[in-house]
Amino acid sequence: MRAARIAILDFDDNRDTFLAETALMINCEHVSVTHAYYDRTKPELRKSTNIDARRWFVNGSDKLASIVLNAYKTFGVTIYDLMDPFTTGDMSHCDHDAPAIQLIESAVFYHTDQDTPEIVPEPGLEAVARAYAKIIDQINHLDRQQLI
Repeated sequence: MRAARIAILDFDDNRDTFLAETALMINCEHVSVTHAYYDRTKPELRKSTNIDARRWFVNGSDKLASIVLNAYKTFGVTIYDLMDPFTTGDMSHCDHDAPAIQLIESAVFYHTDQDTPEIVPEPGLEAVARAYAKIIDQINHLDRQQLI
């Protein structure tokens, strides 16, 4: 824990140099989960046969946002209609320091030690992986200044 705290302090003290050439940060936690409903009559969580919509965030140019949203649409990644104003999770301390994107399931009732095929559907993971690959491929043809 001490080493992690030192690394965070070192990052905070040097964020301008650490991220000066960063083209894109991607937060990849909780990108796919089976939609679940709370049934008050039982009470229990009931899983659906569909993938839950995700919250999303883009820090950067309109060009970057367009690339991201187009990739999500191309591969059927279900998202909320409006972007979140900030990130959550592991990127929340640096989401405005470089071009950044986040896609995260909105009602996480578990954490990664419970990421099982019953909860995390493969088609959702595949769609997000394809979208991220398309995003990365497209931004590789741009100058970093076009992403800011």
